[in-house]
Amino acid sequence: MVGKSDIEAIRIAISKTALTIVGLGLILASVFGSLLLTGIPIFEEIGTAVAVAVLFDTFVVIIIVVPVLMGVAQKLNWWPSKPTRKQDKK
Repeated sequence: MVGKSDIEAIRIAISKTALTIVGLGLILASVFGSLLLTGIPIFEEIGTAVAVAVLFDTFVVIIIVVPVLMGVAQKLNWWPSKPTRKQDKK
């Protein structure tokens, strides 16, 4: 986002990607949640644990925690921002 402040760039990025992230998170959680239909206890436990973890990651970590951390770090998010060349001294 050239010409935007860090906070504004984060807001724009979240608004453009949030729907995709939530959709994909729900799809992945439903795939693992389908293991509940197998009738095999270990698969049911694994499916439940992974589905809950995916939903937590989708709705809490990616949508809330990551933007907050990027807002706190601001310029450090883009480090190194400008590559520099070592010039030979003669």
